[in-house]
Amino acid sequence: MASGALRARSGSSSTAFRKDLNDPHTAVGRLIASAAERSQVFVVTHAAKLIATLEKRKGCNLIRLEKQFGETKIVDSDELDVPAWRWPAR
Repeated sequence: MASGALRARSGSSSTAFRKDLNDPHTAVGRLIASAAERSQVFVVTHAAKLIATLEKRKGCNLIRLEKQFGETKIVDSDELDVPAWRWPAR
């Protein structure tokens, strides 16, 4: 993608664009947030800076996951908040 296209999509000035090149998670976060204004977007990442950038946006619904004893769990939820899941019979 040409730098002009990225700048136009992010709506940032030339100075902010140069800063984004040094901090790609912020640039990607802005692009994702821009796309999310027009459609539903799911992001799965381990990048703390990207999470922080997206978390600042209005309408961001953050669900943190962690692995406990080989099982992925939703952080800060109890068993009643999680939908029931059972592996189907073979």
